[in-house]
Amino acid sequence: YLELSGKKPRAGRPYASLPSLSLKPEEFLTLRRAAERVQALGDTSLGASAASAVRKLSFDIPEIEPGDGELALSASVDDTFHQVFGVLREGVEQRRPVSCTYYTIGRDVESKRIIEPYGLLLSWGTWYCVARAREKEAIRVFRVSRMRDAELMPDEPKFTVPEGFSVRKYLDRAPWELSEDPPKRTRVRIAFPHSRWVLAEGLGEVLEATDEEGGALLAFEVRAVDAFVRWLLPFGSQVEVLDPADIRDRLAAERD
Repeated sequence: YLELSGKKPRAGRPYASLPSLSLKPEEFLTLRRAAERVQALGDTSLGASAASAVRKLSFDIPEIEPGDGELALSASVDDTFHQVFGVLREGVEQRRPVSCTYYTIGRDVESKRIIEPYGLLLSWGTWYCVARAREKEAIRVFRVSRMRDAELMPDEPKFTVPEGFSVRKYLDRAPWELSEDPPKRTRVRIAFPHSRWVLAEGLGEVLEATDEEGGALLAFEVRAVDAFVRWLLPFGSQVEVLDPADIRDRLAAERD
């Protein structure tokens, strides 16, 4: 149960048997503002959790209303991001190709790219550009923060977006699904209590909802291995990749 530090506990509060957690007023305001911002993003993977957090904060600590000394925090980005994002947006709007330098984390290399940006999307707090990569002659999903030296190519002819393409079809994908590469079916065992959160978010295919210790066995269709491994890393020893071997070995290497 959430309470404000320095305040006398409310008499007859609900769920009196629950342990309490004391928050400073500025901590409460930061938490609420963050949850409201995530909720405002719409249909994201954390939308339901953010809405639940807002309800709990309002229920447990009703004495602070939204706007009372509210603190607004925003993630910082450098000038490079703003420059790249602006060029990509122009490319999308004008249907003009864009040249840039792109860092491929899996191969740990930078290379020059010419892309035809079809659309931009925000997924799990990260901006991506869905574009046709000319050297691959295929649609790829690029992480905007890994681009630099982006330039519009006004002398190039306008490109045509394929009929039926919609960036919306990418919005419901997890980061490891944001690729056009063939998926790798990956089985992962997640220990309790982390398993409860993953199940509640509806991530992956449930193969075994609970084991003797409350963990779960799930399968994921992994198209972007780097993104999937980065998602697993914060779980620490609570996750075990059963197969395929290359993703299991990649996670072990990143842990080392």
